[in-house]
Amino acid sequence: MPRERWSDAIKQAHFDAWIDSAGILDEIEKEKYIDEFAVRWGDLSAEAFKRALQHGDAEEKLFALFALGYLVPPDGERLLIPFLDSPFRKERWASALALGKRKNERAFALLQELLVEELEYHPL
Repeated sequence: MPRERWSDAIKQAHFDAWIDSAGILDEIEKEKYIDEFAVRWGDLSAEAFKRALQHGDAEEKLFALFALGYLVPPDGERLLIPFLDSPFRKERWASALALGKRKNERAFALLQELLVEELEYHPL
């Protein structure tokens, strides 16, 4: 699938899903991953990301959380809210960021908590 066919939402979701990785995927790896995702889940639609969110592996779920946040399907908030309580920090971050962009108040407290988590104060 040529890059120009990917929406900005898909490109941003893919970037966000791996932003903290030491070796962010290069362009070829990114194209391969997105193409393989599209083949495995049927396409890059909101419906495909919903299926991946329910039945995918950890990487696919993370990608799906960000993608659903950007694609804004009508039932997106309902799908994202349970991940605010995920045992996986990345899933909590992804859902909180996506819901925060939608101004969903449930995300704000978690965003604040995640932002200060593990911060240490070192006075001069």
